[in-house]
Amino acid sequence: MTNLNLHVNQHIVFADKSFIRLLVASRRWGKSRLLLTEVIYRSLSFDQVIDPASPPVVLLCCPSFKQARQIHWQPLLSLLEGQPYVKNIDKSNFRIDIYNRPSILLRGANDSEGDGLRGLKIYFAGLDEIQDFKQHSWTDAIYPALLDTPNSKCLAIGTPKGRAHWLYTMLRQNALTLPDWSYHHFSALDNPLLPKSFIERARRDLPPRTFQQELMADFLVFEGQLFDCFNDTHIISTGNPYDRTFVAIDPGSQNPAITVIGLKHQKYFLLDVWENPHPGISVTIDELIAQVCRFAQQYNAYKVFCPDDRGDIVLSLRRYGNKHNLPALKPTTLIKRSKPGVMARIDIVNSLFKQDRFFINAKLTKTISEFQSFCRAQDKLGNYLDQPAEGQTDHSIFATMYALGRLELHNNILAREEEAA
Repeated sequence: MTNLNLHVNQHIVFADKSFIRLLVASRRWGKSRLLLTEVIYRSLSFDQVIDPASPPVVLLCCPSFKQARQIHWQPLLSLLEGQPYVKNIDKSNFRIDIYNRPSILLRGANDSEGDGLRGLKIYFAGLDEIQDFKQHSWTDAIYPALLDTPNSKCLAIGTPKGRAHWLYTMLRQNALTLPDWSYHHFSALDNPLLPKSFIERARRDLPPRTFQQELMADFLVFEGQLFDCFNDTHIISTGNPYDRTFVAIDPGSQNPAITVIGLKHQKYFLLDVWENPHPGISVTIDELIAQVCRFAQQYNAYKVFCPDDRGDIVLSLRRYGNKHNLPALKPTTLIKRSKPGVMARIDIVNSLFKQDRFFINAKLTKTISEFQSFCRAQDKLGNYLDQPAEGQTDHSIFATMYALGRLELHNNILAREEEAA
């Protein structure tokens, strides 16, 4: 078998023979390496008769197929291409066939509401980022297929998302109480290969709550405020020259927002905000471009950022910039809304407050109030969830987060990992 070295705590999980193993582990613990090892081992160690009419499969599954492909496909190819036991690699359907053994399949649990998982005879399920699976993908598709397959097993891996999440209330509870389930819980400190300097940097730079959840793998009881590191010291009078300035857009459906961010000595300053002066009445692309141009010229902007669901605005800004020779508009940058995700962007901004690297112009009283009151959603029992509540006035916040998320991508632990995924 292809050699994949595991550290001591990965070996503990690997050696566990339980039907369902739930592993809750932090970032940088080594979850992906363990999962690849499991998937390959489970296929190669299969020793039963294969029914050609209903062949068993080894499933490697992420919340989305795109995620599974980006994280796991290339490592699988690197490990298995050219191996004598590999019969065929189907790069169109992301399937690896092994001689007289179960094939390895990549799938997305949430794609098409889990329909792509139905009908599979799952001998082994390696589930990555289980906290982002829709609950019914597990209860209605994956778990029944495991129960229907003799000698099947599952390794479900995730990171905490609070105590109101089904990972905590259902899967963790089952893993702690059911006799054929088991539960493993590790933090980044439990990876002996991870440099201590990484942990100390994360402890220094991340808000305490983010550090506890993402690096210590703690199931936290969330409080409501999302920017809990924002305080009065981050509200200042601005006006100094900046190394560079940026314009960021949140197009919205009817109520877009445009913000201006200054950068000086690795610190960011929210300098100005424009919002729809007539809420509820749609703003045309021409009006939006006109305001972007005003800000770009007023603040001598270097670049404009806009999310990828409004490619028409990006294209219009680039054309306008080329036609009128406006340097800031020519390189208008398309920002992926999903990379990093909403909560990762919130963590980035909160981390900047924690590090005293993000400040807001005192004149922007409405925006300051929005940052101070930006809060989590609650379930029917009043438990806070790890996601923003709906119905908040947050367009200027999102415009700012698009820019800061992109600018901090290479300096922030959480953003780098979400971009890689």
